Amino acid sequence: MAPIALVLSGASLALAGSPSWQPLPTDIDTVAVGSCAHSAAPTQPVWAAVREAEPDVLLLLGDNVYADTEDPERLAKALRRLGRRPRFRRLTREVPVLATWDDHDFGPNDSDGRHARKDEVRQVTLDFFGAAADDPRRTRPDGLYGAWTLGSKGRRVQVVLLDTRYDLSPRAPRTDGGVGRYAPGPGQVLGDAQWAWLEEVLEEPAELRIIGSSIPFATEYTGWETWSNFPDEQLRMLEMLRDVGPVLVVSGDVHYGELSALAGVTDLTSSGLRTRPYPRLPNRHRIDDLVYDDEHFALVSIDWGASEVQLSWHTPRGEVAMTTTMRFTDLTPPVARTETEPPPAPPPAD
Repeated sequence: MAPIALVLSGASLALAGSPSWQPLPTDIDTVAVGSCAHSAAPTQPVWAAVREAEPDVLLLLGDNVYADTEDPERLAKALRRLGRRPRFRRLTREVPVLATWDDHDFGPNDSDGRHARKDEVRQVTLDFFGAAADDPRRTRPDGLYGAWTLGSKGRRVQVVLLDTRYDLSPRAPRTDGGVGRYAPGPGQVLGDAQWAWLEEVLEEPAELRIIGSSIPFATEYTGWETWSNFPDEQLRMLEMLRDVGPVLVVSGDVHYGELSALAGVTDLTSSGLRTRPYPRLPNRHRIDDLVYDDEHFALVSIDWGASEVQLSWHTPRGEVAMTTTMRFTDLTPPVARTETEPPPAPPPAD
């Protein structure tokens, strides 16, 4: 048997043959986004298309593998299988990757914070994605969340990846006979420590913020997994994103791509790196009926001179499935009213 070689990367050890993770860029103009890559698929051609798009960084928003287990060893096996895929390995030699998780690579389907071994699977996930031994995500009290500011002053992009699983409350069951499993109710998406951390990092300066959520944020209630299952949490996030300047939420989970907006917060959903399409769900917050039902990844291309972004969804062949352009002003939620400001005047009487 051939000897196993070990490669020292920062303060962490990785088995030889694992992906070659690249350092984060110093300048940033293009961000690729994707989620949901079924592990059982014999091929995953989308990785070649992502690499050929030459993004400065790839954000993986969860369901990066479908391990569906609380067992850290089984998750590690599924991640190693991803790491052995030739197209994925070639991608990681050229494009930096930042990742969070969703249910299928955190635990079983629709798993929540009751996962008994979540700290063990967190270490497995960070080991696979090349996190250093002293990475803060290894020891934070409630999850796999992090923030990185890339680029120089005037061109800074703050990337925030949330953890919507570690402290997720059990959802209220739907009992009215409608579509889906869940009903809006009390509870939390993020834990108290993550909320406090998010408030702090959003005070850091940036010209554009991209916030990754594994589940859709700006969609209406559907009966399935969205922030709208926890209306108080959704409102808390909307209030927190006021006053922070241009911000784009990117999300996954639903096995199609769309663009939504709620109270001035725009949400680009990109789900379906390698999946079977789901029926699209109703969404009155969808912008211009922008929805794509097949496998894809998305690109956020920043034009710093024009202060705008092009949002596009691309097929595994690299073809543009749909695209739109938004100005930074379009991505800026309305400023919150302060307590010293008078309330809005009532409408005139008829």
